[in-house]
Amino acid sequence: MRPCEGAMVTPRAGGEVGVLVLSGSSGRIETERSRASFAEAAEGAAIPVERMAGDLLLVAGADDRMWPSLSYAEELAARRAAAGRPARVVSHPDA
Repeated sequence: MRPCEGAMVTPRAGGEVGVLVLSGSSGRIETERSRASFAEAAEGAAIPVERMAGDLLLVAGADDRMWPSLSYAEELAARRAAAGRPARVVSHPDA
């Protein structure tokens, strides 16, 4: 399994809300898609998933035939749990 990659995107006005978009079939890091929600990215900022504050909701398709999205989501949730951080995986067997 290849390591997870991403970009941190923060709201223009600051705050504690963030967006994490993981692409399925393309494998792209959806920075522009996230910027559409928050307008300004914190370039070069990276926070390991274990250190992200607050709850983390991961949505993954269990029947994804392009990449193992559920396995990746479960891996991220396990890393969070090992660090004492909450995470929830939501999935559907036909998605």
